[in-house]
Amino acid sequence: MRWVNKYYLQFLIIISGSLYVTYLWFRYPDYFFTFPEPFVVWLINFTGSSSDEELTDIMFFIILVISFLIIFSIIKLGMIIAKKLTR
Repeated sequence: MRWVNKYYLQFLIIISGSLYVTYLWFRYPDYFFTFPEPFVVWLINFTGSSSDEELTDIMFFIILVISFLIIFSIIKLGMIIAKKLTR
């Protein structure tokens, strides 16, 4: 049962961290990288979005996935380092 709590806690940290980084990315876009204009044009053509609201929803999903990958990588790297240090 203990391993279930460990993975549940990791899941909660990754999800909450991803949502927080996504919030910061939308709230303070100057501190994060911006997507190149050709990518945005391709995304508009690919999805067929006709309004800014649809494009914002798509960008939110992309940023959420990027945030998830960043937080997941940091957590896994921290776990590997902690495991090496405790040996």
